[in-house]
Amino acid sequence: MVRGLADAMAEKGYIGTPVADIIKRAGVSRETFYQQFDSKLDCFLAAFDVAEQWLIAVLSEIVADTKDVSTAQRYERLFGAYLDPEVVRGLLEQERQREQKGAVQPPQRGMPPAQRLPGWPAFEAQLHEVRAHGLSRSEGEILPGISAMSAPVFDSTGAIVLAVTAIGPAAIFDTRWDGEIAVALKACADQVSQRLGATPSRP
Repeated sequence: MVRGLADAMAEKGYIGTPVADIIKRAGVSRETFYQQFDSKLDCFLAAFDVAEQWLIAVLSEIVADTKDVSTAQRYERLFGAYLDPEVVRGLLEQERQREQKGAVQPPQRGMPPAQRLPGWPAFEAQLHEVRAHGLSRSEGEILPGISAMSAPVFDSTGAIVLAVTAIGPAAIFDTRWDGEIAVALKACADQVSQRLGATPSRP
């Protein structure tokens, strides 16, 4: 059923995928579906859990092999928006100093040149945008033709602990702040946050 959800969502998106489509692809009855899951969102979260270990393994390999990741990329605007501003500013300035000294490693073969780091006023404006929308988005900034959006997940203390991220080809990836992907990401992140003991976000 989780695979059925993944296949259907790849074609129609989260909102456009009805439970009927999931059970048809999975070859199970509606009764069987609701014996396993309370809702489509519950099935989506199960799919997220299944993919989590695979994603962690892949990202671990990428991070281990990447030497030129800047603060803005590694911690991302999403995390920076919910951390102590002075801490984020200090990290950004450290990276800018390394960049000015030429200490940043050249990009790996086949990767585009790293973008120059913004100054604090520009970066602070980006952090404000993230907090205003509750999401971070990238439109071809890291890789040309690739867009991404991330929603924050918080624990019981209100601290950001991870991000739920969607990535796809820019030509078909909906990066609107109130678009289908944004709505699904925020709903998923809120559910995970609640599981970690966070207070539900306001509508």
